[in-house]
Amino acid sequence: MKTLLHINKHAKAFSNKTEIPTDLSLYIHWPYCEFKCNFCNFNKYVDINSPNSKVESSILKEIQHRLRKERDRRIKSIYFGGGTPSLSSPRFVSEVINLVSKMCILPSDTEITLETNPTLVEIEKMKSFHFAGINRCSIGIQSFKDSILSWMGRDHTGRDAVQAIETARKIFNTGVTYDLIYGVPNQTTESFKKELEYALSLSSYHLSIYQLTVEFGTRLHKDIKAGSIKLPDVDTLADMYETAFEVSKNQGVNRYEVSNYAKGSNLEGKHNKHYWEGGDYIGVGPGSHSRYTISDDPGNGKISTINIRDPKSYMESVATVNHAIAKRVDISSRDELEELIVFGLRTIYGVKNSSIDRITNGRKSLKNIFGLETVQRYIDDGYLEWVLNESDNQMTRSNLKLEGKIPNALVPTNKGMQVIDTITLELISTLQYP
Repeated sequence: MKTLLHINKHAKAFSNKTEIPTDLSLYIHWPYCEFKCNFCNFNKYVDINSPNSKVESSILKEIQHRLRKERDRRIKSIYFGGGTPSLSSPRFVSEVINLVSKMCILPSDTEITLETNPTLVEIEKMKSFHFAGINRCSIGIQSFKDSILSWMGRDHTGRDAVQAIETARKIFNTGVTYDLIYGVPNQTTESFKKELEYALSLSSYHLSIYQLTVEFGTRLHKDIKAGSIKLPDVDTLADMYETAFEVSKNQGVNRYEVSNYAKGSNLEGKHNKHYWEGGDYIGVGPGSHSRYTISDDPGNGKISTINIRDPKSYMESVATVNHAIAKRVDISSRDELEELIVFGLRTIYGVKNSSIDRITNGRKSLKNIFGLETVQRYIDDGYLEWVLNESDNQMTRSNLKLEGKIPNALVPTNKGMQVIDTITLELISTLQYP
């Protein structure tokens, strides 16, 4: 593939290694946006006068510092998020990818995603991003209805959204994903169903379907508190969630995580899956988070770091000490287990026994890590299932008692997906470790 020649060369240089390095994902946070949506609570800043070259050089410098001890790591994915990272330049993206390829192992199949807004999906610029190494485009659609987009404070129209998807498909082929939001004011289950069906007719490779969340301090939160906006009730939201599952399934698009859908397992997002499976990741840029094993001293285990949020302060810190870590916390085995349960049970792959074995150094398994009475109750009620064996991509699921067997995984049913947050909280309360 033309755009990844520089990656292939580096991958070959490591082909004689006998030990497969640990997978690592990289998140690049671009802090700037052209505007801020009414419901947004992300770390982003509307500053059209910001000098891109300064933040770009700071991010590159931080990458060089953060990856200096990760040279034996294999990069699973690179994700340019934000903010609106497509406001940066293809040259910057190329510099990031080339730098990473020199410092770590970057295989030709590494997923490299760029977030963008519909109004920024210009064919020539997207071609340049693709040539720079981007192979997956994530478009912030949210809705195809002008009235909803206007209420959200978005700067694009439904027509802009359609054109963005059509353009992205021409360039990135199946590497296109977008997001929809349901549960907005005055929305009905039927109107949401029609919008989703329309969306899937445009592109069904991958999409994320999120319920509108009310974040403290946003304009949405203030409007609801003032009584000027009324959102759909709980029953309607539950109907919409089930509708999303049924409509997508009928189109051959399967839910693999609470909010994520793909037309085949090969199109599932590698970056987020790596997070959900408890994989190591390093975040660079203002406000980015990291969770990874310390390479030069494995005995210290896993750590969590958070970068300085403010872009100006971030750049000043990188200029002074090469990084912008504001907080560092050691992650205990118990913490890692809890995260594995919370994120794992949000996916169809559930919590794997091999992951429990790895985190506890073989001291625990799925059979004795939880209070089995609680697990069995959820199984009997149809919320969870055991995966008893897994070979040749075939899984045998069971709602029966284990009877001495150690299962391969504990997975949620479709019914369980709808209330998985409640289930995980109770399961964590029964954890028998350490």
